[in-house]
Amino acid sequence: MDEAASSTTSLSTPQTLAVYEVETRGYKNTSFHVSKQLPHFQLQSGNPSLSLEEVNCPDGYKFISNWKIDYVAPNVEGVERSTDRYFDKHGWEYSTAWEKLISPMRMPRGTLKITDKVRRRRWIRRMVKIDPMESVSRPEDRDRPERIRENQLPSAIRLPRQIRSCRCLR
Repeated sequence: MDEAASSTTSLSTPQTLAVYEVETRGYKNTSFHVSKQLPHFQLQSGNPSLSLEEVNCPDGYKFISNWKIDYVAPNVEGVERSTDRYFDKHGWEYSTAWEKLISPMRMPRGTLKITDKVRRRRWIRRMVKIDPMESVSRPEDRDRPERIRENQLPSAIRLPRQIRSCRCLR
């Protein structure tokens, strides 16, 4: 978690935003692809979603992580939480039909079978509620430029060693 997010997490419990990536394959195809009939990105309900790059944080919240594949198995009483049972190594779960894939009664399956026609994986991103006081800046901070340490710069724009050692930059 970055420093900016750590000050906010004490004020708000992090929440998870989830989007499913969906792919299908035809009866003659052996590889999966983006379907023309189904949205490539969906919500848990199966309703269409924006792509990961287009999803914005809800008003009043800010992201504290990047998108990542969720490998956490569902919490079902009496069922072993072995992730390889629910997902393959890339986070995909498989089904013979899209309707079965989104059914709340279905347990995810991470093993591809020859009869499977649909797969999906869950992408998650953590967010926290923004502290209203965080957006109010102090008057003395408004005109002060933010100092960036040299080690925070990408290597492509770091200053050469001779210039970094110059006393005028200190």
